Amino acid sequence: MDRHWNLLDEFDLLSNIPNEFHGLIESKKWSDRRDALQLIIDLCSKNPRLNCQGNYRELIKKFLEIVESDSNVVCVALAVRCITVLVQGLRKHFKPFTSQTTIVILKKFRETKQNVRNALVDCVDTLFLYNDLKLLQGPIVETLKESTSPAVVSNTQLWIYRMLLYCSAENEVLTFVKAVASFVVEHSCSGDASVRDASYMIFAGVWRIFGEKPTSTIFSNAFDDVVKKKKVDEYYAKAVAEAEEIEKNRQKEQADRNGGEGGSAVDDKLDKVDVLETTSGVEKVDVWETLEPVDISPDLPSDFESLVMSKQWKERKEGLEALLTVLEKNPRLKFCSGCTNLIDTLSEILGKDVNINVAALAAKALSFLVEGLRYDFAPYSSTVLVNAFNKFKEKKAVLRNPVTTLVDTVGFFAPPSNYVGCVQDSLEAGNPQIRSQTTLFLSRLWKYHDGSCLPVSFVRDVAASLVKRASDSDPECREAAYAAIGAVMKSTGEDGVRSLFTEVGQDEIKMSKVRSNCEMFVKECGLKADSRIMRLYEAFGVPSASGEPKKVKSLGTASTRNLKRTGPSQGQPAVRKKNSGMRPNIACSSSSSSKMECGKAVGPKSAFSEAVRGKVGTVLQQKNIQSCEVINGATGTSELVEQLQVDSPLSNDDVIHDALQENIRGKSQHFNHLSEVLDNVYHSEDGGFLKTQIKLIPRPRSQPSLTAKYSSLQSRKSRIPLLLSKR
Repeated sequence: MDRHWNLLDEFDLLSNIPNEFHGLIESKKWSDRRDALQLIIDLCSKNPRLNCQGNYRELIKKFLEIVESDSNVVCVALAVRCITVLVQGLRKHFKPFTSQTTIVILKKFRETKQNVRNALVDCVDTLFLYNDLKLLQGPIVETLKESTSPAVVSNTQLWIYRMLLYCSAENEVLTFVKAVASFVVEHSCSGDASVRDASYMIFAGVWRIFGEKPTSTIFSNAFDDVVKKKKVDEYYAKAVAEAEEIEKNRQKEQADRNGGEGGSAVDDKLDKVDVLETTSGVEKVDVWETLEPVDISPDLPSDFESLVMSKQWKERKEGLEALLTVLEKNPRLKFCSGCTNLIDTLSEILGKDVNINVAALAAKALSFLVEGLRYDFAPYSSTVLVNAFNKFKEKKAVLRNPVTTLVDTVGFFAPPSNYVGCVQDSLEAGNPQIRSQTTLFLSRLWKYHDGSCLPVSFVRDVAASLVKRASDSDPECREAAYAAIGAVMKSTGEDGVRSLFTEVGQDEIKMSKVRSNCEMFVKECGLKADSRIMRLYEAFGVPSASGEPKKVKSLGTASTRNLKRTGPSQGQPAVRKKNSGMRPNIACSSSSSSKMECGKAVGPKSAFSEAVRGKVGTVLQQKNIQSCEVINGATGTSELVEQLQVDSPLSNDDVIHDALQENIRGKSQHFNHLSEVLDNVYHSEDGGFLKTQIKLIPRPRSQPSLTAKYSSLQSRKSRIPLLLSKR
């Protein structure tokens, strides 16, 4: 096949078919039909790119009739070849005929003649090259469900296996695998050896993509059978080797293409890999979601508690090793009452155990717990991180490495509002190792963000400490600060860094080091946010729309100040309602210098650009809205300011700014996580209306007087209006 297909002129096949073709294809002589079919193959071979505007329906229909009913195997094989060259010549324009063609081709696998079988294999593989799995799924499921022919079933499954060699962990692939899973499991118990082996090969192919545990879950614990598992192990090694060979060929093809004259390489099956890798919007599957949550309590040793609380370090080590063994076998954990005690116990061991080997095992176990519980772990993140940061004073790698892994893992599954306090304290710690390692934690966390999801309020909360660290007497602290600020620059750009870290921005020597770190992070992580970060903010109801990075001044980032959970009863992630045509939500963030005086918000207005405020004012004027009531809340040292009312013409920019921009952040230890009340402000796609989602402050955990005031505020919830009424 020509490697420069897209550079070729389109060939009008229908206009160039000789007049005698129609008589030959309908002839009762097999040799005439053979000549007619060979004529099409020759024309398409000389002209690989076909005119996509032609009506090929009748031609394809005739070829399929020959495949289905012709008694001559030579003609059948040639008809299949004709379909193959049409798929190659039309590519995506063949899709309207894909479903019916696939069904006919798969059913023909009952033919045992090798020349026909080879043509059928080439045809289905070519169909895979130029069609989505979603389009092929229906015909494949229908064939596996209805066919009683072992040859048809086994060859269909072998085709699935070959397709899986070119696939990676994407949601489209997972959907396809789940659609065929029940039939593959059923055929793995078939009396025909070829059918069983083909099923095992699919198990191995899925295992290569998603891992052993998810594969076992998808295929209903198919690995429980020792005999099957042994077979699957053999095919798994085969699948890995074949996939690696395909990847090597793809890389070689890519290198040849880059070194040649250009064009699109679509040679054989290598094209499919290119298509999979270059398709925009491909969503990678979260393998954790495919697993069943497991309660590990019954699997722990009966004397686990006594072991981990023993005065003998070897017994504590033994208990933790037993726990690690259980956690390694169960990647997804079910949150239960025992989890709280387990987390508290491990956190205490991490913080207080004098034996670094035991403390290291506790850190590893906590990392597995965070990964297994994910967002259910968030309420405990602050307690664990306090002890973890404190352990950074230990320089030995046997402890530092697992603690580093632990804090990084927590960063992916807990919102920053949960642990901002302990980060601030650790950045100001007397031990330089704690300061530098905490700063490096921030750099590793922020490098996975982009302008759409960087929590600017969190950055502002620690900005002053990072500026200090940039001038720290310890060189490791200084370098760590440059890395953290460089990670912020990746999301905000240089202007954002100069705004957030003014003193650093004014020092060109420091800025050169910040830029160097920023460039390194861009090369390492790319410009877009990591999928784990996006899932974190989606799980906690924080908007994190993808797109071009926004500068800090443009309100392109959502604050996570309101996301702290106060107990295990709130373990499930907050559900975010979807709105048709939703645009990225805009969170109103104030500077760290904003204060509350007599119930009035006071602070700079730089976060609201003139353009945004003007647009808001124009819309409000058009709606003729005269007033609104805004519920806000904050705490001082000993009191709760319950309500802030704005009763003025909202067409005034300053009033709009005061109502929408300023947020009031509590300083009380019980309300450290106070939210911006005007949490999300967005303008709908159709130019409709502005809307605010008003969130009340969380219930305090102590102080009866504050609890009473909270209840009083809750009682007035029914009269909280939206900023703008619906149309």
